Amino acid sequence: DQSICGLAQFVSGGIHSEITLSAMSILCSLSMQVTRHAFDPKLISGGLVPPQIETIGEGVMVGFEVLSTLYSGGEMSFPLSKIQIASAHIIISSITAMLVGLKPVIYLHEDDAARNTSYSIRNDIIEALTTSTVVGKVIAFFSLLAHFFESHQVQIIRKGTFSSDGYSFSLSKA
Repeated sequence: DQSICGLAQFVSGGIHSEITLSAMSILCSLSMQVTRHAFDPKLISGGLVPPQIETIGEGVMVGFEVLSTLYSGGEMSFPLSKIQIASAHIIISSITAMLVGLKPVIYLHEDDAARNTSYSIRNDIIEALTTSTVVGKVIAFFSLLAHFFESHQVQIIRKGTFSSDGYSFSLSKA
C-alpha cells in the first residue's frame, strides 16, 4: 500500500531518528484532528473522509512497528535520548488520539463508508494492542517509567535496561 510505504520511508531510521520523530509528530497532529476533519463538509462531499481515516490509521500501525523496535531478546532497550523518549511518547499519543477521535465518527457520521472505515481501523488498533506482546511490553514499560520518574524524581544519567521478567531499572538518582 502506497500510504504505508510513504510513511515507512520516513521512519526507517528507527526510534532514535529526528526524521522519525518529525513524521510521527505529523501523524499525531493528524490523529488529534481526525474527528474534526471527518465532519468537515468539504471532505464529506468529496468522499475524502474514508481514505483520510485509512491513511492515518495505517500511519498508526507503522508507529506500532517503530515502538516494537525497542524490545528485543526478552528485554526492553532503555531509551537513551530525548528523541527516543519523545518518539515513543508521540507514537503512544497518536494511538490514543486515534482511538478517541474515531469513536464519534463510528457512532455519528452520516456516511456508511466513513463509519465502516473508522470501525475497521479502530479494530485493527485494538487488535494490535491486545495481541502483540512486544507492543504491550513497550507500552507497559513507558507507563511504569512515567510513574517511576514522577514518584522518585530521578534523571537518566547512564545506559540501562528494563527486564520484562525482573522489572529492574539501571538508574541513578540525580
